[in-house]
Amino acid sequence: MKYTALFLLFAIVSCDIYTEPRNNPLHLNHSVGFSVNVITPVTAKQVLSNGYKLHLASLDTRQTNAITIQLLETSPFNSQGEKKIDGVIYTFYSDTYESATGGMEYTYKIWKPLGGLGGICLEHYAQSDLSVSEGLLWDIAKTAQSTQ
Repeated sequence: MKYTALFLLFAIVSCDIYTEPRNNPLHLNHSVGFSVNVITPVTAKQVLSNGYKLHLASLDTRQTNAITIQLLETSPFNSQGEKKIDGVIYTFYSDTYESATGGMEYTYKIWKPLGGLGGICLEHYAQSDLSVSEGLLWDIAKTAQSTQ
């Protein structure tokens, strides 16, 4: 009996708490010349002419929680800071503001240069009580690479 309880405790502790395992990311390879890996459950994916829009919340709700990943010639935002990772200098921007309907809106953006292609702009936008995950966006940004 004592060993059975110990075995059950070990089995519970070793369970993976992610709905999508971290070792099985969603690999996105866009025809404009870049790829990224996404390590979070996505409820819907829109293919844009220069990237993707990934919805993290249910589409039947008014609250938006989405990540946009786009290949652009230059950074579309004024940087609030820099971060050097593996020799690459990333720039980032964040903003929190009250929307017209009274709820809070959150934006976090990262720019990763990709040599002659320009760079990848990643933006996580969320409304109301859904705050953005800076760590998630950094995880995706680090995987962005040129496929040309």
